[in-house]
Amino acid sequence: MLILFKAWSWLKNYWYFPVIAIIALGVLLYTQNPSAAQKLLKISRESHEKEKAILEKAEKERLEKEARINTKYEETLKNIEDRHTAAEKELNTKKRKELKRIIEETDGNPELMAKKLREKFGI
Repeated sequence: MLILFKAWSWLKNYWYFPVIAIIALGVLLYTQNPSAAQKLLKISRESHEKEKAILEKAEKERLEKEARINTKYEETLKNIEDRHTAAEKELNTKKRKELKRIIEETDGNPELMAKKLREKFGI
């Protein structure tokens, strides 16, 4: 443990030595065989471009799918609202016809009319 503490203390005070050594090693490797380092960089760059293209394609597909889902949702919602409006109109028409029929049957008798309306519509 004492050795680790001493090593840490030395690194804190003389951090620039390891940094200079790493940079020197990199320069040495690059100057010894520059084509290998360039090939490695080229392969890394190509790999990055491929990954980037795949991610962009996946994001584009996700956005298109989301747009299709939203369009389908809007169409379905409009269809349901239209059907609801039509059903409501039909119901109101039926109620009016039934109300007119009850009024004609009662022939102006308010008590009988009130009784039939209460039974039929809960009024």
